[in-house]
Amino acid sequence: MKKFIISNYINSIKNCILKKKKICLVPCTKQTKNITLLLLKKYYLNKFYKKDNLLILMLAKNQKGFLISDIKLISKPSLRIYVKKKNININGIYNKKYDDIFFSCNLGILSLSDIVKKKIGGEPLFYITKNV
Repeated sequence: MKKFIISNYINSIKNCILKKKKICLVPCTKQTKNITLLLLKKYYLNKFYKKDNLLILMLAKNQKGFLISDIKLISKPSLRIYVKKKNININGIYNKKYDDIFFSCNLGILSLSDIVKKKIGGEPLFYITKNV
């Protein structure tokens, strides 16, 4: 049975936020490293380190607490969701409901703004709600 690595990654970050811990430990794989680089680019993480087979994540904070208020999975192994490029709209339901959505596509793992710019579809993996 194959593990769903992204689910473990998201749950680890969510648990650190709920426990109010700034440092989060996650297993290091190719997928988790790509997601970490994307979260770093979007300023949800301050920095990260790789030690042995682990990634040490430093979660970003603002005056009200962590920058990430909520993080949840959209597409799961039991229920895969795919979105065509014509159904993705930056002013549509995805942008109104959540702050940032991350997709898996043929170019790797990208954010909603990157998906719209490149005019491609994909599988929405998870969304992040900011704490403002």
